[in-house]
Amino acid sequence: MTRLLPVIAFGQWLLALVWLSCVESTLVNITVDNYYRDPLTNTTWVTYTPTNAWKLSLGTACDSCYAHPDPSHTYFRTWNEGVYNPGGGLGSDMYASFDFEGVAVYVYCVIPRAGNVDMRFVLDGQQVGLYSRPPNGTDTYEYNIPVYVNKSLSAGNHTIQVHNGELGGNQSIMLLDYIVYTYVPFSVYHHAPSL
Repeated sequence: MTRLLPVIAFGQWLLALVWLSCVESTLVNITVDNYYRDPLTNTTWVTYTPTNAWKLSLGTACDSCYAHPDPSHTYFRTWNEGVYNPGGGLGSDMYASFDFEGVAVYVYCVIPRAGNVDMRFVLDGQQVGLYSRPPNGTDTYEYNIPVYVNKSLSAGNHTIQVHNGELGGNQSIMLLDYIVYTYVPFSVYHHAPSL
C-alpha cells in the first residue's frame, strides 16, 4: 500500500494539471443586446448617458430617429441611436456603458452611410481606441460592424464605455446594436484547486 501512495499522489497531480489545462482553454462568448439584459448574469445591461439623449428602436423602424436601418438585420431587431451635437445640449457627452467579467470585448454597431460616425472607446477609465467613418452621401447601412475589438484583457471585471462624438467636433450618429464579451467559465482565477 505504501508503494501506491506516490503513484496516487502523482495521479492526483496529473489529473489536476489536465483539469487546469481544460479550464484554461475554455472560452465562451456572451452576446449582450443593446436593450436586453446580459444572458449570463441576467443582472447587467447596457446603460446610456444621458438617458434622454438616446432613442430606442424595439423591432420596428423608429419614426423619431434620424436613421432608419432595417430591423431584420440587427441583433434581436433592436438598436439604440444617439446623435451628438457639438455645442452642448443633450448630446454634449453621450455614451453607452457596460460592465462585464471577461478577457475580451467586441462592440458592434450599425453604420449609417449618410451620417458622420465618430466614436471613442474608454476601457476601465482609459481611452483605448477611436472609430471614425465620414458620410458617403448614400442612404445605406452597414450591419454587424465591429467598431472596437480587444482580445487581450486581463481576466477580471471591466467597464467599456462607447462615447459618441468628439467634444467640440462634428455632429456624429451612433447606432449601438450589441456587445460581445469573452468569459472564462470556472476559470483558474476563480476556482484554482489546492494541490
